[in-house]
Amino acid sequence: MNKKKILIVHNVLWSHYAGKVFNEIYKICTDNNIDFYVIHIAKTSGNRKLGGIDYSLHEYPYEVLFNGDIEAISFIIRFKYLLKKIRKYNPDVILTSGYNDLALDLIVFLNKIKGKKTIFQTDTTYFDKQRSLLKEFFKRNLLKIFDYAFCVGTAQINYLKTLNFNIERIFKVSWYAVDSEQILATFSESFAKRINTIEKLNLMNKNFIYAGRLSAEKNLKTLISVFKEVKNNGGKDWGLIIVGDGADREELEKIVRVQNIPNVFFAGGVFWKDVPKYYALSDVFILPSLSEPWGLVVNEAMICGLPVIVSKKAGSAELIKENENGFIFNPNDKSGLISIMLKFTNNEVDAKKMSESSKNMIKNYSPKKSAEGIIKSIISIL
Repeated sequence: MNKKKILIVHNVLWSHYAGKVFNEIYKICTDNNIDFYVIHIAKTSGNRKLGGIDYSLHEYPYEVLFNGDIEAISFIIRFKYLLKKIRKYNPDVILTSGYNDLALDLIVFLNKIKGKKTIFQTDTTYFDKQRSLLKEFFKRNLLKIFDYAFCVGTAQINYLKTLNFNIERIFKVSWYAVDSEQILATFSESFAKRINTIEKLNLMNKNFIYAGRLSAEKNLKTLISVFKEVKNNGGKDWGLIIVGDGADREELEKIVRVQNIPNVFFAGGVFWKDVPKYYALSDVFILPSLSEPWGLVVNEAMICGLPVIVSKKAGSAELIKENENGFIFNPNDKSGLISIMLKFTNNEVDAKKMSESSKNMIKNYSPKKSAEGIIKSIISIL
C-alpha cells in the first residue's frame, strides 16, 4: 500500500510558531507511515519587519521556492514554480495557509479535479477589515474549490458561516501555537533577575505590557491615552512597557514625549525568543487591537502567567474567562479599559490567582497538541 502524502504550502519560512508545529506533524507522520512535506513560497514578507530566520526551528522536510519577500514574486512565476513542485510531489491532500493567493488557488482547483483533497487554514475574521458585498460574493464562490477548512478559533468559524461554507467541513485546528518550553525557560531565567533588571532599565516595580507591531490597527494611541488617565487616577506606581517596532513607533514616542507621560518604556524591536524577558518585568498583558485575527502574544503572556486584558476584536479573546485569568473589553471604549486597568492598580482583583489560571488554561495550546489535531483531522478526511 502506497504511503499517503500530505503537503502544506506555507507563505514564509520565517514563521517560528509554524515551524515548531510542523516539526511535531513530521514526528507523528513518521510514526504513522505518512509522507509529509512543506513548501514555503518565500523566506520573508516585506509587509512586516520580521527579523532574522531561526533555521534551527525547522527540522522537517521542506524547501523554500524563493529567497526574499513573498510580495516580490509575480503571479506567473509563483504559479509556474508551485505547479511544477506540486505535480512532482503529487500529494493526496494539500493544506494551504489561506485562500488569497490566486496562483495557489488555481493549482488547488486543478488538483481537486484530479480527486485530491484540498484544505485551507484561515485566521481571517469578519472584523479584520470593512467588507464589500462584491468581494464577499467573489470569496463565497472562490472557497468552493476547497473541500475543508481549518480554523484558528471560533471567530474564524463564524466568519466562514457568513460565506456559506459547510459547517460540517470546518475543523477548529491550526498551526498557531507557540514554543511554550522555550518561552517559559527564557521567562524563568529572566524573572530571577527581575529586580536588578528593573533597576537597570529604570522601570516601575509594577508594569502593564504590550508586545507586537507598532501599527495603526493595534490601537496603541488609545492604550497610551488610557495609561495616562490610569496614572492620574490611582496608578502612579505603575509603568507601561511597549515591545515591538513598526510604522507608528516615532509618532507614539512623540505623543509620550509631548504629553510628558511618565513611565512609558519603548523596548524596540525584539527577537521572538527575547520577548519573554520583558514579560518577566511585567504584571499584566494588554492587547488593545482594533483588528487581530488571533494574537499569539496572548498565548505567550499566559504561558508566563500574566493576567491578560484583550480586545474583543482579537481571536484570542476566546482564551479569556472574565475575572478568572483576565478581562475582555471594547477597543473603542476608553472608559471601559481604564476601569479594568484600575482594578489591577487598586488591587481589586486577585492577580496571583489570575496568574495561575492563565498558566492552567493555556496548557493545551502547544505545538504538539496542534499537530495532533491537524493530523487527526487530515486522517479523518482521507
